Amino acid sequence: MNLYKAVAEMKATAGTEGEFRIKYRKYNRDTGQGGDLVIVQRARCRPSPTSERVEHADHKLHFIDLDQTKPELMNRTCWQVLIVEYNGKALTLD
Repeated sequence: MNLYKAVAEMKATAGTEGEFRIKYRKYNRDTGQGGDLVIVQRARCRPSPTSERVEHADHKLHFIDLDQTKPELMNRTCWQVLIVEYNGKALTLD
C-alpha cells in the first residue's frame, strides 16, 4: 500500500473515531539515533499543529496511543516516511 494513501486514510478516520494499527521506526534528529521498531496496536489521529508551532509538522503523523494508560504519554508523533505498516499492510513509497 502506498504510504501517502495510508496516511490520508488514517487522517480521514479521525473524525469518525476510527482506530488503526501502525508500526514505525523511531528517529531522534537531535541525537541522530533511531531504528527501533514501535508497534501501536490502537491509534487515532489527532489534529496536527501548524508548521509555525512545530517544525516540519506536515511531515509527521500526530496520533493518540489508545492503549497508553498515562495521559501524558498518550499524544504521540512519528515521521510519516518511517511508518512501515498500517493495519497489517506493508507500506511503500511508490
